[in-house]
Amino acid sequence: MLRCEHLSRRFGPIVAVDDVSLTVEAGEVVGLLGENGAGKSSLMRLLTGFLPADGGVVEVDGYQMLRERGAAQRRIGYLPEEAAAYGEMRVSEYLRFRAALRGLGRRQRPLAVDAALGQCALTDVADRLIGRLSRGFRQRVGLAAALLGDPAVLILDEPTVGLDPNQARQINDLIDKLGKRCAVLLSSHQLGHLEQTCSRVLLMHRGRLHAVDGIARSSLRRADALLLRVAVGTGDLQALIACLGQLAAIDSVVELGRDRDEFALSLSGQIDASLAEQVAASVFAQGWALRALEWRRDSLEERFSQLTTGRQ
Repeated sequence: MLRCEHLSRRFGPIVAVDDVSLTVEAGEVVGLLGENGAGKSSLMRLLTGFLPADGGVVEVDGYQMLRERGAAQRRIGYLPEEAAAYGEMRVSEYLRFRAALRGLGRRQRPLAVDAALGQCALTDVADRLIGRLSRGFRQRVGLAAALLGDPAVLILDEPTVGLDPNQARQINDLIDKLGKRCAVLLSSHQLGHLEQTCSRVLLMHRGRLHAVDGIARSSLRRADALLLRVAVGTGDLQALIACLGQLAAIDSVVELGRDRDEFALSLSGQIDASLAEQVAASVFAQGWALRALEWRRDSLEERFSQLTTGRQ
């Protein structure tokens, strides 16, 4: 489990991290979204103990970073945005080196390295020099190093940067599996990646967290509105609106007006596929011809834009 309370860090006059508190439980994948300069990388360095905090507390699997830094860091797997590695070392050699740095015993190291190579699909390049690998493969080497020692907490800064779509999908699948037993905090500029991978997403802006409890996956994947277009006919439009408004998941039905030979309605509430079927059945039952159903959602991208630009 990862927890921090009132974490802060300044760089001269710039407040990089401003009174941040968060908790990531085991079995949870939490995403961190923010524009460049929002403080995401600084926050991750504070959480891993690579950067000292000006104030606040960090606790990793029951160990406080300030008092028990060594024990806390041994329980963290950390992948920075630019994963540093020695280009003149071979992949397996580098991972053995990193395993030794993590304090793994001589008998543990080969098993840990083989497991990390397999998890990150690096077995075929284990004997190649890191400096001759593509950026995507070097990123996977960094992730393999983070997995050594079976850490309780994974902190991943842009884990799919530089990867092609197939490689990114493999890493996302791996993160999904790891998230069933670890506490995972990851940052990404790929909004679709966060929506698909994370159980909740935290928004960071100017060093502060917004929506601290996170935007839940169920919210991310739920449509907030359904646009309904029906052909202009002789039916009673108000009767149709009243009928749709009686559906349990509908909060409101708003008439958007007439467009050529169509009426447009907006339905808001707990919109999902099963409700769309009920809406269609109600339209037909009222004697109307259904022209279109269009999903509308207050997406993560829109929420992020509203936060960072002040647009409502």
